Amino acid sequence: MNRLWKHGMVVACVASITACASITGGRYQKVDVHSQTSSGVPITGAACALTNDYGTVNVQTPGTAKVHRSSTPLSVNCTKNGSTIAQQVYPASIRGMVWGNILFGGLIGIVIDFSNGAAHHYSKQLQVLGTDAGGVASAATLPGSPVAAAQAVDTKPAADAQPDANAPQPHEAQIATAMEPGGPASLDPRVGQSMFNAAQNVAAIQQCDRFIKVLEVDGQHAVFFTQCDGRPQKLHIECNGAECVPLLPPQS
Repeated sequence: MNRLWKHGMVVACVASITACASITGGRYQKVDVHSQTSSGVPITGAACALTNDYGTVNVQTPGTAKVHRSSTPLSVNCTKNGSTIAQQVYPASIRGMVWGNILFGGLIGIVIDFSNGAAHHYSKQLQVLGTDAGGVASAATLPGSPVAAAQAVDTKPAADAQPDANAPQPHEAQIATAMEPGGPASLDPRVGQSMFNAAQNVAAIQQCDRFIKVLEVDGQHAVFFTQCDGRPQKLHIECNGAECVPLLPPQS
């Protein structure tokens, strides 16, 4: 009888440990994924891959995906007809209810939540932004999009058009535009991927637009800016390599 009682206590303890791990809502969460150009034009039918250290989940925009929670950022890469049209990185946040788990599950519950990703979560709404610069993610240039307005179409016969040998190639024009002050950081060749991701993360934490633009770049030092909903002033972000911090807007 005593032995049976001990077995019952073990089962009860195991059940309580499992339960405390589920207090925060589990290891998975649903996220709504939408893609659009920087000017706000929706991009539908894009195939987006959502990746973190637990793997990759695919979804077509607009759509809902079920991802494994993690402490690492969620990288979103969207393509359409074989071409990349938008990329975004979303940081993970610690869920507020995790600390309440101490009352129910104690230290064991906290350890379980942090070890399986349940302690973290991503933004429920993922708005993946492309860029209009160079037409990379512009709705007017995406495959399957409506043709430009009639007044924007050059009706001059092709035979009359004389190529300018000194004119910059399309990709050169895109890079030149990106390297001007106010150009999109995603197209600036001077901005490394790690710096770009870090700056985007700062914008996300500050609840500002992740479509960051270049103010200046000098080697491993750069300053970016972006808009913030409901705020009249822009957010400035200073980066030294992959270390980025928000700055107060300059005094006018």
